This record gives sequence, structure tokens and C-alpha cells, in this order.
Amino acid sequence: MNASSYTLKRIALFFMVLDHIGVFLFPSIEYFRWVGRFSYPIFLFVFVNSIDYTSNKKMFVTRIWLFGAGISILEYVIRVCTDSEVYVDNNIFGTYFALFLCISIIEWCRKEQRILPVLLYLIWQALNVYLIMYPFDRFDRLWAVMTGNLFFNEGSFFAILLGIVLYYTKGSKKKMGICFSLVIFMDGFMFLAQIPLKICVWLEYFHLYRISEVCDTLFAIFGYDFLFANYSYEWLAVGALPFLLSYNGEKGSGNKYFFYWFYPLHIFLLAFLGNYISYGYV
Repeated sequence: MNASSYTLKRIALFFMVLDHIGVFLFPSIEYFRWVGRFSYPIFLFVFVNSIDYTSNKKMFVTRIWLFGAGISILEYVIRVCTDSEVYVDNNIFGTYFALFLCISIIEWCRKEQRILPVLLYLIWQALNVYLIMYPFDRFDRLWAVMTGNLFFNEGSFFAILLGIVLYYTKGSKKKMGICFSLVIFMDGFMFLAQIPLKICVWLEYFHLYRISEVCDTLFAIFGYDFLFANYSYEWLAVGALPFLLSYNGEKGSGNKYFFYWFYPLHIFLLAFLGNYISYGYV
């Protein structure tokens, strides 16, 4: 297969819809989620490859931020101001925005050969995590999306790490394939082997309860929460690799605004439909 970026985006769109059908309509059927693991890496791959080719980066990142903020604001209003049970935790635009900022800062520091901006950025991220977890916990997802948080986004820090790997290996399909597979399997191993849980249990065995609590919090921040330890199918995302290797470096033809509107519309439609099926009202 010889695929352009638009072709890859359509393929990712298909897998994403299947994944979200499983999330909102058939949560007990994991087959939808298995196939859906292919979508996120493909979307990240297309996104990082578009960063260097966009003609207007300011307009590009502004559009991403506006759609991400819009989805979070709408979800917050529905959740807080109505009696609806609709819960939408999906917002890929927030991840895009955080990834774009991270890569931009890294590239600027590499060009200017300065490390201070990176240190300030990391300090801001640490402060931002505190704000999200404590004073701003009521609207944590909204704040995280609007400030480009590296941890509290769809995909957590793993998505940011994967995006960075895809960006800096995009010049070599061999390097990209190896690094991509390593990151995917590392993440899958953390879930399958329940490494965070075992570390905390081991610490508590030696009565190091405070250290265990700190580790528990840090693992949760990085996306390895015990509540989601049963996500043993995350490694299936490696199935996206053949699609990534088929990329021909061309943009292809299509409406670039279609995904921007389709993404929030289909998510809220499926969320309301799933809520109606489960509770009899939206």
C-alpha cells in the first residue's frame, strides 16, 4: 500500500469510529477497543508529519487550541449545568496542542542552543499538574487542554512520548519502526505486568507507605493508574505500524476541515446515544 497523509487519516478515522462505538455503545465488547488501538498512532503520525509542512503554524496551532477548548467547554457545561450522565473524556486536540508546544520548545532550544526555556517549561508543567490535581480539579480536563498539559490529556504522557518519537524518527522508516515498536511494547508491558502496582506493593511490604503513596501518585500522573490496570490490549497499537510504513510523504487530496468538525460531532452523538441506551434519557 502507498498511502498519503489524507489516506492515513481516513484509515485512522475508520478505526477511531469503531473504537468510540465500543466506548459509548458496547463497553462490554472489547473487540471494538482492540481494533481501535490502531487509530491513535496513525493520527499522531499524520499530525507530527504535518507540523513542518503547514504554511501557517500560528493559524494551525490556534485552530487546534480552539477546537480542543471548545470540546472541553461543551463537555464541562453539559456535565455541570445539566442532569445528563454524559461523560466525554476524549479530546485529541488537547494532546495535539500539548505535543505541538513541546516539540516547538525543543526545536527552538536546539536552534538557539539554550536550555533555560526547557527548564522553565518543565517547571510550568509541574506547577500545572499541581493546579489540575488540587485547586482546579473540578474543571481539570478543561484547564489541561487550554494550558497544553503533558500528562492530563487523551493518551496521557505516553501519547506525548510516542508523538515525539514519531517526529524525530520520521526521516527514517527503519528507525521509526524500531522506536515505535519499543515505545508501544514498553507501554503494554507496564500494563500487562502491572509494574506500578507491584512496585507499590513491594514498598508497602517493607512498610514504606509514604513512598508507596508518592509512587502511586506519580504513576497515576504518567497514566498508569491501578484503576486501568486491566487495559491489557494497549500493545495492539503496534498493529498500526504497517500503515505508518506505507506513508509516501505526500499530502493527498481531501477537505482538511472535515476531521476538525467530524471528531467532536461524532463523539457527542455517540455519547448521547450511549447515555440514552443506558439510562433512557440524554
